[in-house]
Amino acid sequence: MKTIQKTTWMLYLFIGLIINCNFLQSCRKGDVERTQDAIFVYENQTSHLIILERAGTITTFMPNTVTSFNVTEYAGKETNEFSYKRNPFDFYKDDKYVSFDRTKCLDLSILETNNPSNLRHYKAEKLSERKYKFTYTFTEADYNRAVNCP
Repeated sequence: MKTIQKTTWMLYLFIGLIINCNFLQSCRKGDVERTQDAIFVYENQTSHLIILERAGTITTFMPNTVTSFNVTEYAGKETNEFSYKRNPFDFYKDDKYVSFDRTKCLDLSILETNNPSNLRHYKAEKLSERKYKFTYTFTEADYNRAVNCP
């Protein structure tokens, strides 16, 4: 009788330990969803009105002004200025053009040239561990590179 009681007691102890370990494992802190923040600053140093149109939404950059947008996105454990996957101009890539005074257009699909849809053409400044400031400056050179709008 003692042998059966001892075996039964050990069996329940073993089952209890397995359940407890599984419970503790499921309560373990998992990966935390991380975000990274950015401030995108656009300086229009031209004497021209810059216009972005998409699906009925119009964004304008008045001549010789500064405009900024805040963007938050999910990120990995480590961040740097190139871990950002999008910028406000990504929303306009389908349209492919930025217009100056609605007469000349800058083609956004040519990523090799100085272009606001390519993050490598921004000046990046680290503000904190997970926050950057990106600045793109429209210059008269952008205007001169632009062609007549289609």
